[in-house]
Amino acid sequence: MVNKIRGEVPITLDGNKYKLVPSFECLCEIEADTGKGIVALARKVFANDFTLSEITAIITRGLNAAGEPAIFDKVGPMVVGAGVLSDDIQTPVRAFFNHAITGGQIKSAEGNEKAAKRQT
Repeated sequence: MVNKIRGEVPITLDGNKYKLVPSFECLCEIEADTGKGIVALARKVFANDFTLSEITAIITRGLNAAGEPAIFDKVGPMVVGAGVLSDDIQTPVRAFFNHAITGGQIKSAEGNEKAAKRQT
């Protein structure tokens, strides 16, 4: 079961259901693995401008943070099998980054207006 409050994101690989968890340790490991900051990497993901090794590192570390003993060399072929640009890969990875960057908070124009009025 996925706990959305913790930022857990469901992902299906090779027909099996898993979850990705954007923990602090996980995000630091992703930065170390890719040599890129988490915000820069998120921008690359949302622009579909990432390498296979970057997307594999993201998913591997997210699985590890969820307690899965995932290994980069085993996850990579599952990512390719699912289709690197498929919704099965892109939707969960984008949701993972959304939670990592915003803490899961959704911003809206109306909410931003209310916040601005409170500050004045």
